Amino acid sequence: MIFLMREMWRHPEMMGYKFVILTDRTQLDGQINETANRSGFSVAQINSIDDAKTILKNGAFNAVTVMLQKFQEHDFDTVIFPQLNTSERIIVLTDEAHRSQFGKLAANFNNALPNAINIGFTGTPTAKAESTFGDYIDKYTMRQSIDDGVILEIVYEGRTTKSQLKDASAANAAFEDVFQDVNFDQYGNILNYGSRQAYMEAYSTINAKAHDMFRHYISEILPNGFKAQVVAHSLEAAHRYKLAFDKEIAAAVDSLSGSKIHSFQALPCAADKEEEYVSEFRKLLMNIDPERLKNLKAEVIISSTDNNEKPYLKKYANPSKQKKIIESFKMNFDGKADDGTTGAVGIIIVVNMLTVGFDTPIEQVMYLDKVAVMHNLLQTITRVNRPD
Repeated sequence: MIFLMREMWRHPEMMGYKFVILTDRTQLDGQINETANRSGFSVAQINSIDDAKTILKNGAFNAVTVMLQKFQEHDFDTVIFPQLNTSERIIVLTDEAHRSQFGKLAANFNNALPNAINIGFTGTPTAKAESTFGDYIDKYTMRQSIDDGVILEIVYEGRTTKSQLKDASAANAAFEDVFQDVNFDQYGNILNYGSRQAYMEAYSTINAKAHDMFRHYISEILPNGFKAQVVAHSLEAAHRYKLAFDKEIAAAVDSLSGSKIHSFQALPCAADKEEEYVSEFRKLLMNIDPERLKNLKAEVIISSTDNNEKPYLKKYANPSKQKKIIESFKMNFDGKADDGTTGAVGIIIVVNMLTVGFDTPIEQVMYLDKVAVMHNLLQTITRVNRPD
C-alpha cells in the first residue's frame, strides 16, 4: 500500500489525489500507520467516529488510516451513515479485502465516499472479493513466493481414525431424554448436529487422534527441533486434547526410562501385542533428546469464555498465561528468557485463536481437526509455511 501511494504521488497528475487506507483490525491499523510514517509519509490515524466525519468531510487530509468500524452511528440498526465527501480524487486502499466489503459497515463506508476509487489487497482472494473489486492489477502467487524462497511449500496428508463411541446406547438414551419434546424436523436437525458434535468431542475419538498425531510428531517433527499446532473442533475438544497429549507425553517418558507404560488408559493394541507395541514405540524415541521429551508440554489457548462456560475452560483464556505460552512456543526448545520462561511448549492446541496472522517459523506441522473453508482454510494452513 505504501509503495503504491509513493509511486502514484510521483506522477504530477496524481499528486492531488488523497488516500484512505481501510482496515478492520486494530493491530493492522497500527501496523500500517507505523509503516507509513517510518517511510516518510505524514499519515493521520482516525481514532473515532467523530474524527472520521470531520477529517473525511473537510478533505484536508493527504492520507489517513481508518478502521471500518468507525462507519456506524450509535443507533446502528436504523440510522444510515451520512455522505461525507463526493470527490472523485480519493483512492481507498482496502486491506484484507476478502472480508472487509460485505455488510452494513461496508455499505456505510461506500455511502460516505460514494465516488472514491477502491483498490483491494488480499492474500486470500475469494470469488466475493473478485466480484466486488473487479479485475486484478497484479498477482503474486503462492508458487511464485515458494520459488522466491519467501514461503515454504505445504504438504498435505489426510489421516483417518476408526474410533467410535463406546456406549452408544447410553448416548442415545440421554439424547432422547433431553430432546423428547421437539418435533420430528427439529429432532432430525439436532440429531445430525449433536451426533457429530458428540463424536468429535468423545474421549475415545480424541484419544485415538491424539495418539496418531503424537506418534507422527515424535517420529517426524520433534527430532528436528520443530513444534506443532493442533486446531480442535471445539473448546471442549481442545481441553480433551490437552488431557490426551499429557498422557501421550507421560507414556513416552515412561517408555524412554525403560519402565512399563502405564500412562495410557489402555494401550492402542491387543494384549498379546503389547510387548511388540512398546518395542516399536521406544524405537521412535531413539532420535529424541531425553531431556527435551521430559520437559515437553502441550498447552491450550482459547478466546475468552462467557460466564456460562465450564470453570476448567476458563484457565485457558487467561491473557497473561497465554502470553507466556506463546512466548515459550516461539522459542527454540533450549531457549530461556530473562523471566525464566523456557521453550518447553512444543504442542499448542487452539480452536480459533492463532489460526490467522500467527507468524511462527518454528511451527512445522498443523494437525487440523476442524472444518475450515475458503479464506479461513487458506489462512489457517499457512501457519506452517514460514521459512526458519
